[in-house]
Amino acid sequence: MKKRRNIYIVLFFTALTIVLTVVVVLMWEKVLMPPFYSVIEAYYPGEANSVARWRWQQRFEHVFISTVVDVIVVTLLLRLVGRQQRRLAASEERYRAVFEHANDGIVIVAAESRTVIEVNNKFCQLFGCRPQELIDKDISALAWGTDEGETADSLSAFLDENYCAEKELSIKTSSGALLPVSVSCSALSMDEERLLVLIVRDWSIRKNLEAEKAEMQRQLFHNEKIAALGRVAAQVAHEVKNPLSGLLLYAMHLKSKLTGKLPESELVLCDRIISSVNHLVGTTEQIMSFARPVTVAPRPADLNQVVKKVFQLLQPQINAHHIEERLDLSDKEVIALLDETSLTSALINLTLNSIQSMPSGGRLTVKTGRSNGTSQLTIADTGCGMTPEQIEKVFEPFYTTKSQGLGLGMPYAKKVIEQHQGAIHIESRRDEGTQITIELPAEK
Repeated sequence: MKKRRNIYIVLFFTALTIVLTVVVVLMWEKVLMPPFYSVIEAYYPGEANSVARWRWQQRFEHVFISTVVDVIVVTLLLRLVGRQQRRLAASEERYRAVFEHANDGIVIVAAESRTVIEVNNKFCQLFGCRPQELIDKDISALAWGTDEGETADSLSAFLDENYCAEKELSIKTSSGALLPVSVSCSALSMDEERLLVLIVRDWSIRKNLEAEKAEMQRQLFHNEKIAALGRVAAQVAHEVKNPLSGLLLYAMHLKSKLTGKLPESELVLCDRIISSVNHLVGTTEQIMSFARPVTVAPRPADLNQVVKKVFQLLQPQINAHHIEERLDLSDKEVIALLDETSLTSALINLTLNSIQSMPSGGRLTVKTGRSNGTSQLTIADTGCGMTPEQIEKVFEPFYTTKSQGLGLGMPYAKKVIEQHQGAIHIESRRDEGTQITIELPAEK
């Protein structure tokens, strides 16, 4: 196609030259030749100068015609070449911009010597070097993967194929970290040499997205499993609650009938029955409250007053465990958007966990304040603490390390805080204690 186009151009300019020559000859003969001949005859008069007149006339005629035709043709050629050069320059600038600003690394390699001919900015960013450091360097000598020999061999085999849709490799960045990449290769035949074009794509983002997707699917499956378990547990608790209430009434009625007829040592058995039934009723209530949806109606309230109310309710447990309480409450009101009833229940669960982690006594510190536009509450204890594995599972329903407990207090507290558009964070070390930080939206 290109050769045929060149033939057409040659034929066009040949025809143009012939037409221009005819036009210039006619113009010379009709317009310029008579006055020019008159001037020559004036300078060389008579028969004796006829040969000189003829020579000057022929020489000037040939020079004029050829010069005018050449000037016109060369001018047209220069304009055509200039226009083509401008087009080539604009096209080269566009392709250079695409090459340099591509999101993937691109490197052009000589097929025979495997040396780098040209690289773009993204490829240099991946390897953490400048283009001058890569030009004329063996592509296999770059830091491909951990085992340079094995990876270089796999890269050489990959390049020998001349074309491959995609292959996973890894490169070692300037910081020494391994970066997963995909490499595709295609052959390019030029006039006198063969080139290989390698496109290197950063796969770390894709790997992270795949890992996040897998984690989301795992979490979704886990949540569905927990939700199903919660529904079953709530149904069981609902079925058990009414019989338990009946047992409680029967036990209390039995104790009232036997009071005065049996010694106190025998009546203690009735008290134990009542206590056990009350414990079971509390357990069923806890399961049902966790399974049902949490609905909150946040209103502006002082977080300090909520904390004081919680400690008033838990004062018997604090005294029974010989806990030293420290309330480091803000001097100013800490107004937050919260539902007092549900948040009080959540804080009771969190505080009870801290109290129960110190069976031999300890220090319980509660601090309130504002930071970064949020109302914050910190609960810190000096109890047994948790391992990283326990911290990871602490918000999973029915996970507990206590001999008696359902493992629903922490998940319920988290659900309530998240319903408040807040967040909860845990820091803990084994045998050093635990700190729980709660962030709630502040009332402006």
